[in-house]
Amino acid sequence: MNTVSIVQRNGLLLTLGIALGACQTSGEDPVPLDPLNPSGSESSDDGDTGDGDSSGDDGGSGGGDPDDGGSDGAGTADGGTAICGDGVPDLDLGEQCDDGNLDELDGCMSDCRTGPTDIGLNPDIFVPIPIRGASGGDFFQDTCLEDQLLIGVSGRSGALVDQLQFQCGDVHLVSSGPGSLEVATTLAQSLDPHGGLGGSEFFLQCGTGEAIVGYGVRSNTYLEEFFLRCAPVRVDNDPKTGALALIFDPPEDSPESGGPDGPTDFTEDCPLGHVATIARGYSDEFMHSIGMNCRPLELY
Repeated sequence: MNTVSIVQRNGLLLTLGIALGACQTSGEDPVPLDPLNPSGSESSDDGDTGDGDSSGDDGGSGGGDPDDGGSDGAGTADGGTAICGDGVPDLDLGEQCDDGNLDELDGCMSDCRTGPTDIGLNPDIFVPIPIRGASGGDFFQDTCLEDQLLIGVSGRSGALVDQLQFQCGDVHLVSSGPGSLEVATTLAQSLDPHGGLGGSEFFLQCGTGEAIVGYGVRSNTYLEEFFLRCAPVRVDNDPKTGALALIFDPPEDSPESGGPDGPTDFTEDCPLGHVATIARGYSDEFMHSIGMNCRPLELY
């Protein structure tokens, strides 16, 4: 038999339809219905009891989107590709630096390698090379400023080398484009002249990016011939390590100044990697002999 009753709860009229025959099976107690969900159907509960299934419907982080910034590590630099020039140093991916500009002389090159900011002379090392020529005359020694090197010489000559006056130059790095570093020299000052005023003027100078690394003479009682030995200096990129270093190419002789060959022939060079910064020798009204001191040239 079916009965219908009207129950008022909290001001709401709820109609309860109780069909005992439909809600009861043989030998079982009736299952009471929830008055607030009389149909007995689930609205949103999926029965997830928190048994460790991470694929639930709560948007958890177990299957996080690679771009959602979640804690699963996706979207990080691990295993990625460094982008040189973005201003972010990806040290773990092979970049040594990344300042986001194309200035090759600020310590970080445009290919994201650390690089030099300039070039200069080691102030603590001086290596003399011998004075060659004849004896006699008065000793002299002329020194370039601390950051300068010898790059040329002017003078006077005829049958003998009458006079020598050395020139000092500034040395610096220049860049002509991305990845380019070159050594440049510019005339800075002339040192004191030594010798007399006979003969005709001459001028010997190394090319830009070159430095005096030695000299040659032929002599008898005086210097009869004199020439410079100039070496091109360049910045080399090691293809295996990417390291930058100064390379000195083999020196070349300048034209000779003076008269006919003397019986004694000398050529003297600085140690490899060094350049001449001091001229010294003996002279009176002619040049008797000449020598030099050398210092290492370095990137820094």
